[in-house]
Amino acid sequence: MTGSGIRDLGPADLDGVVALGEGGPVPGTAAARARRDAWGLMLADGKGWVLEISGRIAAAVAALPFDGFAHLHAVADGKGAALRLVGHAAAEMERRGLAAAIDVAVEDRPLFEKIGFRPLYLLRRYVLERAVETPPPPWGVAMRRLGPADFADVAAYDAPVFGADRGSLLAALQGRRPTEAWLARGGGTVVGFALGRETESGMAIGPAVADHPVIALGLISRAARELRRPVVFLVPDDQVPIVGWLAAHGASAGAAHQRMIKDRNAPVDDADRIYAVAGPDLG
Repeated sequence: MTGSGIRDLGPADLDGVVALGEGGPVPGTAAARARRDAWGLMLADGKGWVLEISGRIAAAVAALPFDGFAHLHAVADGKGAALRLVGHAAAEMERRGLAAAIDVAVEDRPLFEKIGFRPLYLLRRYVLERAVETPPPPWGVAMRRLGPADFADVAAYDAPVFGADRGSLLAALQGRRPTEAWLARGGGTVVGFALGRETESGMAIGPAVADHPVIALGLISRAARELRRPVVFLVPDDQVPIVGWLAAHGASAGAAHQRMIKDRNAPVDDADRIYAVAGPDLG
C-alpha cells in the first residue's frame, strides 16, 4: 500500500528532499551537496515534515525555531503541496508559541497571504562575477578573520539584530567556511561580522550584519575576496549603499524574495543593520 499525508522528515528522506522542485539540483553535484548540507543544518536544531502523495515525497518543510519565532523553508514539486505543508508547520510552531517567518518568491506572496502570512520587506538576489577591491576600514575599526573564540561576543551582538540567539547556527557556518568569516571591532566591541557559505546557487555571503554601511562593505568585500566566482548575495532592498556597491562592481540583480511572518504585525529583526541574509533556507 502506498502512503499519503504529512509525516515527520527523517534522515532517510534527504535524497528525496534534494531532488524536489522544478529545476532542482542534479544528484551528486555541488548544488545537491549544498542543499543536503543546508537541510542538515536546519534539522540539527529544528524539525521537518514531508508531504507524501501516493508514496512519493511531494514537498518538504523545515522549521528552525528561535526565541519567539521560527524560520520556515520549503521545497516542493508544486505550489499547492508547498502551501499545505507550510500551513501545517506554521500551525505546529503556533502551538509552541512561535510566530512563523518565511522567505518566498515575490510572485508567490499572494498565495502565502491567503494562509495568514504578512509581508515584511523585500530581498533581492545579486550575483557578483568579478573580483572586488577591499576598502580600508573606518577609523577606529579593526577587521580580521572571525574565529571560535569570538562567538560569545558575536552571538550577543547578533541577537538583537536577528531577533533571537542563533549562535549555534553562526558557529556551524563559520566552521564550514572559516576563511570567509570576518569580524569588525571598534573600541574593543563587535561592530559587525560577515560569513560565507556554499549554497545550491553557488558561493554566497551572508549573513552580514554591521552598525554602518561602510563597515558592512569592508566585511563583505573581504569575505568575497576569498571565494571563487560567482558570489551570491541576498540583500534587503532598502540597503541602498550595498545595492549601489554591487551595481558598481557589475553584479547582476536577479529574483526577489518577500520576507513574511504569520501571527505578527511587526518584524522580529532589525533590517537596518542586516546587509545580507543567510539565505531563504536559514533566515
